[in-house]
Amino acid sequence: MGFDSALSAATLGLVAGGLIGGPIVKYLITKYNLKPEHAENQKLNYNNMNSDKYLHNRMNPLTIFFLQFTIVVICMTVGSYLGNTFSDVTGLNIPIYVGAMFIAVIIRNISEYADLHLIDMKFVDNIGDISLSLFLSVALMSINLTDIYQLALPLTIIVLVQVIFLVLFSVFFVFKGLGKNYDAAVMIGGFLGHGLGATPNAMANLDVITKKIGPSPKSYLIVPIIGAFLIDLIGVTIITIFINLF
Repeated sequence: MGFDSALSAATLGLVAGGLIGGPIVKYLITKYNLKPEHAENQKLNYNNMNSDKYLHNRMNPLTIFFLQFTIVVICMTVGSYLGNTFSDVTGLNIPIYVGAMFIAVIIRNISEYADLHLIDMKFVDNIGDISLSLFLSVALMSINLTDIYQLALPLTIIVLVQVIFLVLFSVFFVFKGLGKNYDAAVMIGGFLGHGLGATPNAMANLDVITKKIGPSPKSYLIVPIIGAFLIDLIGVTIITIFINLF
């Protein structure tokens, strides 16, 4: 019962984080007339920008897809091993995906600076979209609603209160603290996605917003590091304290 209740609340948060992130960011952008830096030079066609013409001239789409999938698997495998080794050596528990995140950053930058043409972001984005859909589907399928139907109203009220609080806090405090510019507005989408759901929600919000309005490199640097790494280190400490206190 307790596990199902927690999973249901988490899933409601995932859904809420994906639904409200975009509208809140659009509201902020419209209200303050925000635009990306050098917006006149950033009218991007993501389909063309994200596709690596070098790869497409030398490989067929299926081969490119398997190359990108292999790179993702390598990042996950090597990153998970390094993360587990780090935890064993230091005694600090870190999320398993943190190591994969850093390996991915290393591979991407090596590919760019050495002109290796290993990464095709269009295919990587597609893999990410499919993975996020699978993640959300599995999360929803794992809920046994028949066991927790009597908790539906309390859980809904709790999630609604959390949604209202996070929206007000993000608009009136976080947005202003981040500088009240376009990057700040985009990061609010990540903040709401992660605050109500998880890091995949945050990144999905960033992806939708930046593809429709314009890029925000600062958001893609800050949100994953904070949401996928630092917040977990702090969260473990806070959860441990509350467990011991209550």
